[in-house]
Amino acid sequence: MTTQSLMQQFENADGSFDAIRKDFVIDDNVDYPEPEYLIRLGEVPTLPKGNIVALSAKWKNGKTFFCDILAAIFLGSTAFHNCGNLVKQGKVLFFDTEQAVSDTARIRKTIKKLTPQERHKDFDVFCLRKAGIDSEDEGETISRYEFIIRSIERDHPDLVIVDGI
Repeated sequence: MTTQSLMQQFENADGSFDAIRKDFVIDDNVDYPEPEYLIRLGEVPTLPKGNIVALSAKWKNGKTFFCDILAAIFLGSTAFHNCGNLVKQGKVLFFDTEQAVSDTARIRKTIKKLTPQERHKDFDVFCLRKAGIDSEDEGETISRYEFIIRSIERDHPDLVIVDGI
């Protein structure tokens, strides 16, 4: 299907695309507020609250460990020179979708080693390898996606890490 035929279907089904489009245009005359950042790496504020940030690299290049470090910094770790938490408090949910339970448990242990003990209650780590990929998977009670969404709605975390999308 061509882009033009998709646009024609949209126009016919929903009225005017222009009425919707105007809500998404960036206006040069508007001074948009800066987002609240969760952590800083050196002097650079990082991880804007409410944004989606993706990390991509080849297999076995340290993506999970880097996410461990980001979570630890957010939770108040002082182990990383010139890095820090910019919001001081907050909840972290870490979802691993690929690794075995023992590997996911190691993630929690790593983060705990790097963070002050009083912050250990501020993060949860989940192993979703056994959860269905799709809610229609035979015999599965919940999909990974549904589990993550329900957890976010329940806990209102400040930082969500999904390792293995």
